[in-house]
Amino acid sequence: MRALKLVLGGAALVGLVALGALYPVRALAVDLGVQPQIKAEVVTTQGGTVMFFHGGTEQAMKLFCKGETVPVYRYYGRYMQTKEVGKAKLGEFVGDHYINGVVVEGEVAPGDVAMKGNAACLAVHMPETPAEK
Repeated sequence: MRALKLVLGGAALVGLVALGALYPVRALAVDLGVQPQIKAEVVTTQGGTVMFFHGGTEQAMKLFCKGETVPVYRYYGRYMQTKEVGKAKLGEFVGDHYINGVVVEGEVAPGDVAMKGNAACLAVHMPETPAEK
């Protein structure tokens, strides 16, 4: 009789463990509903510095010159239309893949593209300027 109780107790314990494995823990979690999202866009305005990625191509290194002002475009929409959002004055080449610049008109955000001819540079980083600190 005692052995039967032990066998039934063990079977019940195994059944509970198996049931726990089948019922995921996330089903026990409390639904918090839709949480508010914070959307922040980093934009550099006139006088701010910006870093452009040109990929180290020969064509970009020949077309983009120090001291030159180039238009900056932003892609938008389903069909990737462009809109001019500002102009940047290019500075020194930084390493093999980057050019720094200063925004002289409009605003530039990461993902914007400076174009000249058939070469382009992608705005990737907005370093802090003393005015932004």
